Amino acid sequence: MSGFWSGLSGKLAERWLSLLALPGLLVLGTAVTAAALGHRRWHDVGLLATHIGKLAGEPAMRNTGAVILVLLGVLGGSAAVGLTVQAFGWAIERLWTGRWPTLVARPLVAWRRRRWTRATERYRAALIAKHHALHQRSGDDRAPSEQARPPDTQRLNDARLRIGLTEPACPTWIGDRIAAAQTRIRDHYDLDLVFAWPRLWLVVPDTSRAQLMTASGRFSASSRLVAWGLWYLTIGLWWWPSAVAGSVTVLVGWRLGRTSMDTLAHLVEAAVDVHGRELATALGIESTKPLTPGAGLQITHVVRKGA
Repeated sequence: MSGFWSGLSGKLAERWLSLLALPGLLVLGTAVTAAALGHRRWHDVGLLATHIGKLAGEPAMRNTGAVILVLLGVLGGSAAVGLTVQAFGWAIERLWTGRWPTLVARPLVAWRRRRWTRATERYRAALIAKHHALHQRSGDDRAPSEQARPPDTQRLNDARLRIGLTEPACPTWIGDRIAAAQTRIRDHYDLDLVFAWPRLWLVVPDTSRAQLMTASGRFSASSRLVAWGLWYLTIGLWWWPSAVAGSVTVLVGWRLGRTSMDTLAHLVEAAVDVHGRELATALGIESTKPLTPGAGLQITHVVRKGA
């Protein structure tokens, strides 16, 4: 038992260093640099070295107790920055997944729906035009170079999917991406994923769980990365190189958030496709492989328990 606790404490300390202390120390170091140099002398390394030398030469720094207190203050400050980032990351996740006030979300959802509807109409019109063009081409005696080219339906479909796989219901793309997984599963299998997911999680193998947890962890890490970038953007008010680094960090985190959520949504759908029949069997419902809409509807009745 002592070995277990020592191993656990070691892992917690390692996680604290990697997620809170070390990134927090970097933020504090950037803040100190910003305070010492400012915008006008942003690249003056000599001035920064002078400030550090003066601080090291202070009489109080020759006292061991004072040095320990300074180190404890630095570590505490870095931990406080890290905890703030954790809280900001949680708030960013909520914003990304579309948990906005109704008054703010409603116009954004309406705007995204109009864009998706227009893109869908253009895509469907192109499909019809392509069908007619291919039908007419079969009886056209002209050379291929002289025949009318059919519309590029792939490009139009890609433009529609960049807005959303299904009709938008959230103010953000990330929120719609996970909502689209629920909608597609409901439409295809008649399965309520919100109620069925905890039961499905119990029957999927460890390898599938590991992949889902990895994708979910990457999504959370991307939100924390954006939170770190916001810290650097704030410091950039006093030292502009920090604003550049913060902007890049925020953009990279935002891009990683979209990518990781897309991967997670695909894995959620794949889990239902591959292991949905196992869930039906575990609940005592007869089902063929793959899962049928009839079995999916029975699963929904069981897991909702009349709700």
